[in-house]
Amino acid sequence: MEGTSFPVTFMSRARPQTVLKLRDKATGREFYVVNMHVSAGHDPRNTATRIAGHNTAVAKANELMATGLPVFMTGDMNDRAAFFCRVLPPTGMVAAVGGSTSGGCAPPARMPVDWVVGSPQVAFRDYWLDESATARRISDHFFVSATADVPADPATQQ
Repeated sequence: MEGTSFPVTFMSRARPQTVLKLRDKATGREFYVVNMHVSAGHDPRNTATRIAGHNTAVAKANELMATGLPVFMTGDMNDRAAFFCRVLPPTGMVAAVGGSTSGGCAPPARMPVDWVVGSPQVAFRDYWLDESATARRISDHFFVSATADVPADPATQQ
C-alpha cells in the first residue's frame, strides 16, 4: 500500500529504516510493519547510537500506534534485555518470544538479538527460533518466526 523510512545511525552512518503500511488480502485489515537494524558492539559510540536507535523505535512505534492500526516491529536490535526494557514498557508492545512489562520489566528467559514485537492488541503464538545447522550456514543470525493474531477492528469488523 505505502512505504516510508526514517533514519537511524548504524555504526557511523545514517541508514534508512523501513516502514510499510500493508493490507491483509483476506480481511482487508491494514497494519504497519517496521524493520530496523541498530548499531552493534561495545564501543561507546556504537552503544550510544544503538540506544538512540531504540529511542527512535519507541517514538516511531508510538506515532504509528496512534493511528489505531496494529504495528509490528522486527529487526536486529543488537541487544537483549536492554532492548526489551527500553522499548516495550514505553510503547506497551509485546514480544513474540514472551516476557512481561506488567508492573516493571521482566524480559523472557531466552532472547536473541533479532526481535519480533507487536502493538498491545497483538497475541503471538508458535514462536520459533531456527537454530539448525542449515540456518547457521545461511546467516550469522537465526531465523525467527511467530504467528500473530490480531482481533477484528471494531470500527470495521475486519
